[in-house]
Amino acid sequence: MRLYLIALLLFGVFLPGLMAAPAGAEELRVAYIKYPPFNYPKDGKAHGTAVELVRQVCQKLGLEPVFQPLPFARLLYEMKTGEVHCAANLYWNEERAQYMEYVPFSSIYEEIVVYVNNASGFRPVVLDDLHGHDVGAVRGYHYGEGVLEKLGGNVVFVKDSHTLYKMLAEGRFDVALGNRYGGAAVLNELGHRDKVRVMFSLARQQFFVAFSKTLGAKGHALANQFAIEMQRIAKENGESED
Repeated sequence: MRLYLIALLLFGVFLPGLMAAPAGAEELRVAYIKYPPFNYPKDGKAHGTAVELVRQVCQKLGLEPVFQPLPFARLLYEMKTGEVHCAANLYWNEERAQYMEYVPFSSIYEEIVVYVNNASGFRPVVLDDLHGHDVGAVRGYHYGEGVLEKLGGNVVFVKDSHTLYKMLAEGRFDVALGNRYGGAAVLNELGHRDKVRVMFSLARQQFFVAFSKTLGAKGHALANQFAIEMQRIAKENGESED
């Protein structure tokens, strides 16, 4: 870990204009999806643990974050085209890594779980139990290596998390792949928390900040700067470094 930090600091020596905070704050366009408790809009302002972390790092680096809530598919598109500079909170996957520069550190985690409709009576305990059932999932989301492939044609894709949990609560499918903390927040918002339950966990995964690769070398440098600052913040907060 010490060698990694030294390498990042040396990288900053050779790019001093990017490592030092500018005299006037440079605007950084940061996209995020509505996903409490990590990121969500309220009273015209971005909130959440991931948003606050980005805001804190930007302040340290002399950047002015301009947060923009976007639908998930639109966020991916604008990261690919460079219409936004940064995404506040995403899982890593190989496809996105083709056009995003991920920050090589994260202290934010979410748990991928299997939800069921309480009224269905279906009580799976392992992934293989889902075969023969329609399984709800959000299109474009990553649920762990090989999970969607293993389920094959049983998966019913929807556009976003709100649609997923609403359809599950209404009994339009018996089971859904979702996230523990984000899912609980959406279900509470919809008033459906008592209609579904978590059956088992599939994985615990990190959320990452990422930069559009259209930024070129600057995006790479920003990703490394963010890693340094996020590790410093995690250490100050007494969080473990994975």
